[in-house]
Amino acid sequence: MNVDPKLSAAEALVKAIRTGEHSAAVALGGLLAEDVVLDTNGPMPGAPTEAIRGRADVLRRLSGNWAVTMALRHIEVGRGGGQVIDLSLFEPLLSVLGPSGADYKLTGQVPERVGSRSPIMAPRNVYRCRDGKFVALSAAMQSMTEKLFQAIGRSELIIDPRFATNAARVSNVDTLDDIIAAFMADRTLEEALELFDAAGVTVGPVCTIADLLEHPFVREREVLISLPDRDMGEVPMHNVVPRLSASPGAIRSPAPRLGEHNAEILEALGRVELAYRPTARRPDGWY
Repeated sequence: MNVDPKLSAAEALVKAIRTGEHSAAVALGGLLAEDVVLDTNGPMPGAPTEAIRGRADVLRRLSGNWAVTMALRHIEVGRGGGQVIDLSLFEPLLSVLGPSGADYKLTGQVPERVGSRSPIMAPRNVYRCRDGKFVALSAAMQSMTEKLFQAIGRSELIIDPRFATNAARVSNVDTLDDIIAAFMADRTLEEALELFDAAGVTVGPVCTIADLLEHPFVREREVLISLPDRDMGEVPMHNVVPRLSASPGAIRSPAPRLGEHNAEILEALGRVELAYRPTARRPDGWY
């Protein structure tokens, strides 16, 4: 592949993996990686649970952005010219498994699915509140665990041999979760959040998309913005992220309709006759 010495671009590959045994399999990288992550997700017993679809595509785009930045920096410091970026769907998604590969090589044990728990720290889970809503809690650090036990009125658990260390809590996680779940079940989500916030315990609400659209953080930071739409009146879209202090960027308009700018583009190319269609949907005849 010829590469302009002054340019660097993330190669848009039809094949998901450019090299390796499965390089001829279209999108195999994404499916293979999704299946690997899928095996660790969901409750036991039961079948693996698929989480957010399209993660492989999203993570590859993020990795590709960083790769382009690094390649451009490589040019800027005078270390060479443009280069091809070899980036599959597989590697970025596999990286979210963290140390699972090392754990398996050391122990010979395939990790079991643990739902919203963590196999290496406790307590960390999602609990149902009295009003049917859920709160996510992570108090695996020793200091955070002690704050949690004090907040729920069970200070004696700090010195209980079953819960005195993280290793002990992981070994007795069922009992520990029952204690925390019973406390949550007697309180509404709002009551639980208020109590733990005052105690400095790391918790957060499990939000639906309806909750997120009205969440103070989302609204104050304008994480989602509304842009005009011909069919819907307006449509919520993700704002620019990340935002730089000197050049934060902005979304000027939503995505164009199919063929919306054909006339302008073809006119600039001197082929305006190609844009006219007698059966076009637009009243002026332009497609």
